[in-house]
Amino acid sequence: MFLFREIIRRKAVQALYKFYLIAPNQVQHIHDKFRKALCDRDVGVMAASLQIYLQMIKKNASGYKDLTESFVTILKQVVGGKLPIDFNYHSVPAPWLQIQLLRILGLLGKDDPRTSELMYDVLDESLRRAEINHNITYGLKALTYVIQQDPNLALQHQMTIIECLDHPDPIIKRETLELLYRITNGQNVTVIVQKMLDYLRQSKEEYTIINLTGKIAELAEKYPFLLLKI
Repeated sequence: MFLFREIIRRKAVQALYKFYLIAPNQVQHIHDKFRKALCDRDVGVMAASLQIYLQMIKKNASGYKDLTESFVTILKQVVGGKLPIDFNYHSVPAPWLQIQLLRILGLLGKDDPRTSELMYDVLDESLRRAEINHNITYGLKALTYVIQQDPNLALQHQMTIIECLDHPDPIIKRETLELLYRITNGQNVTVIVQKMLDYLRQSKEEYTIINLTGKIAELAEKYPFLLLKI
């Protein structure tokens, strides 16, 4: 009976969102319903509301800044393993929910230092646990969303990112190179470009060679001193 009620609530939230898309001005108190769903005791209902908020925040992030602390609290609960164990995947607590929350927080914190400060601790904890669990794919995705709003936070994990270049999966290697490029600054550019050059020497993929050569050229132009060190 309880499961049936939770499914009904979940479907109701999704239906309300469809009504909202069709006639946003005709559905009264719709946002109160969404906020209530965000705090629902059933993870499925809460997850359904996250999907809705992600879409709405993409369109108007400024209208949902006041919910930042709520999203941070939910992410803390997820990262802390407070959800039922059924939501874990390879020892990672609900990684798909974490990714959604990271995307939401990335949108809310973009170009907004004050809002970003509210999420630093939980973002750092999320990344730290990803490292502990050796879940490379999740960790890279998490970092991708994090650097959208604060590249400096990702810099704290740059050695872990560099280690991902040793992974046998070529897709993970390419994602790692892209991340390294995006967190490059005047202090780490020499190390990162050297890693790029090492990868370039062994790569046989034409697209990767062209793409990576372009990135190295851009960095050399941005940091002229680089040519003197490599």
